[in-house]
Amino acid sequence: MDAVRPAERTNLTDPARAASFHMQSEPARVCCGMHYENVFWAMVLMVFLAIGGGAALSGVRDIIHAICACAVLALLQGFASHAAARAAGQYADAALLGIAAFMFTLVISVAAMLAARRLLRACRLHGKGPSPR
Repeated sequence: MDAVRPAERTNLTDPARAASFHMQSEPARVCCGMHYENVFWAMVLMVFLAIGGGAALSGVRDIIHAICACAVLALLQGFASHAAARAAGQYADAALLGIAAFMFTLVISVAAMLAARRLLRACRLHGKGPSPR
């Protein structure tokens, strides 16, 4: 492959470049741009689910149960990431992606849960939040 920047690889205004791009195999075309966009949106979804799940689990009364619920959320997201990687044909990296998704979701969801619990507690102390159950 010629030494061009990644942004120039998908520039298909030149007819010779467009012809060589369309003659490439599917993995070579995916490598040029769409793969990174899919990974980006998958990470955005993972962060959104981790923060939202952790904040939603902040209402659990006992801290141990809330942490266990965050672990279950992380486990489900790790399995989903593993299954999605295998469905996309990335068999070699599927286990690594699943474990990374599990650990990332666990850390982010527990941090969001603890921050939301502290915020709820501060609001309750000042009389501006919902009353405890």
